[in-house]
Amino acid sequence: MTTPRRDLLRWQFDLTWPLFEYHLDRLEPEDFLWEPAPHSWTVHRTADGTWVPDWAETEPDPVPVPTIAWVSWHIGWWWSVATDHLHGRPPRDRTDITWPGDGPRPSPGSAPCARTG
Repeated sequence: MTTPRRDLLRWQFDLTWPLFEYHLDRLEPEDFLWEPAPHSWTVHRTADGTWVPDWAETEPDPVPVPTIAWVSWHIGWWWSVATDHLHGRPPRDRTDITWPGDGPRPSPGSAPCARTG
């Protein structure tokens, strides 16, 4: 007897989500901006306090190693655009999405990234 794919996916999610939360809860603010290689992409605070990501219109070679902050911004941007499409809204531009920074933890149900403009 085979296991339905949905059950396998559920089992995988149930296994990996607690591991993700375990490691996420142990990150310190400085971990988000740690650059793991000399050629890295990260986020930078602007004069007004907004955090903006490194970006290139064409993918560089070699591809920069992203920081945790950059990856979390990118995930927030991706999901913001995906939900815009889902709700029939025009997708947000990359520059409309900022990284929230290393401030206090968001409350449950809050958006992962801020929409500007």
